Amino acid sequence: KDGERVETERPRCIDVLQGVLSLYSCLVRSEEGNGLTVRGSGKALLFNCQVRACGLHGVSAVHGALVEAEACTVAGNKLSGFNAIGRGACVRCIDCAVLANEDGGLNVVDGALALTSLSSVFANRGTGVRALGEGSWAVQVDCVVARNGWHGVSAVQGGK
Repeated sequence: KDGERVETERPRCIDVLQGVLSLYSCLVRSEEGNGLTVRGSGKALLFNCQVRACGLHGVSAVHGALVEAEACTVAGNKLSGFNAIGRGACVRCIDCAVLANEDGGLNVVDGALALTSLSSVFANRGTGVRALGEGSWAVQVDCVVARNGWHGVSAVQGGK
């Protein structure tokens, strides 16, 4: 309703709950929260975008959501660059740079999927690419994963 304040559990710049969001040549930045969070049946298409300096995560697909990013840079976020969290969630990156995030580059958690090709996951303080939990899959094709603080690629607790 007009004038009604809506509280969320975490601040974020963009939140997609359903439908399709397309961003072309955009800068996404949230000093206090997540840059872009897509949930449930939502879908986000990013082309030639930058997601930088977010106070929490850069880009997240959660519980069934889809994020497709092409020719994007996700860098300098306080936590991770990309997240795919929960069954049915998918992050697909083509020709992207995921770099210098404070926690890690790409996290795939609790049965989610990440498909990355022709991309660089570089100089993140934590693990570059992490698959955590049963049914989680992180697939990289023709990618460079280098100079990350912990592991380049890690699959633990049933992740692949």
